Amino acid sequence: MQFYCHEVVQRWISPDGKVTDMALLRGFTFYYCDVWALCSAMEIRPHNSLYDDVVARSCAYPKMRVLPQLRRNGFKGDFHGISPVRLFKALLSDPRIETLMKGGEIEVMKHFIFNARTADECWASYLIAKRHKYLIDNFSMWCDYLRMLNKLGQDLRNPKNICPEDFMAAHDNATRKIETIHEKE
Repeated sequence: MQFYCHEVVQRWISPDGKVTDMALLRGFTFYYCDVWALCSAMEIRPHNSLYDDVVARSCAYPKMRVLPQLRRNGFKGDFHGISPVRLFKALLSDPRIETLMKGGEIEVMKHFIFNARTADECWASYLIAKRHKYLIDNFSMWCDYLRMLNKLGQDLRNPKNICPEDFMAAHDNATRKIETIHEKE
């Protein structure tokens, strides 16, 4: 049995976070949608979600050169389980991700990369909680709590609201209030 490897996709990222795909032509048959024309030339292609899958499931070549802007923004060679393209694009285009990477808040950074809408909703409250040295054990649940407070009309910039001493009790209380509102509707 003989194995071989062939490069089919390259992703290039500019300093402003713009991604350009270079890939081989793809054929389309009845059974397979990712048949590569291995004799075709590597050319700039329009973005295709298939390229995301190919790059995400691949290993990054360990001897890589990265943009100086990525090093400046906190990248030290560890992808932290995030697709390189996704991490680099976020580091180059979102200053919040840069702040979290440099501060070593990797789990929060991962949450914000995979849930961009949550980053927009929770960032200001997160900064207030950090300023008050509030320890967030379950970040996803804390963001859920903030969404409930917002629905209840609570002030998301008040540390008394966003940094409860007994988080689970406060979360359960907010959940009950939201359920009561839904029952009335």
